[in-house]
Amino acid sequence: MSLKKGKVAEAYVWMRLLQHGPVPYVPLADIEGADLVVRTADKKLVKLQVKSRGFALPKTGGYGYQIKNLWRGENTLAFDYLVIVLPQNNPQEHEAWVVPKREVRRRLTPRGDLNLTLKLLRQEWKKYHEQWNL
Repeated sequence: MSLKKGKVAEAYVWMRLLQHGPVPYVPLADIEGADLVVRTADKKLVKLQVKSRGFALPKTGGYGYQIKNLWRGENTLAFDYLVIVLPQNNPQEHEAWVVPKREVRRRLTPRGDLNLTLKLLRQEWKKYHEQWNL
């Protein structure tokens, strides 16, 4: 089931990017931590790492979801943007946050884990909600 929800999330990101202009490419293999490579309007190539889960975050505060071990090698990140895709109340509807690497890095634990909470997504990272113009 984990692979299926991951592929659904990647397809959602792919569709939303095409709707907003950037052209996504799917690598043949995920060997360097990039789920999608995107050509931006200024012809730059950026790498996206897509993370999802099968259900929406709880409506109450506190612990929501942990993305584990995002470090690649010596405290480096192998992507330019982390895209967090969460289903809404209806499993057919999704929403996403397209977060630049610098913002992700600031939030990681020493082990490279990221704790997602409603406060982080709805308040602190609100400006990255559905931001598809890379």
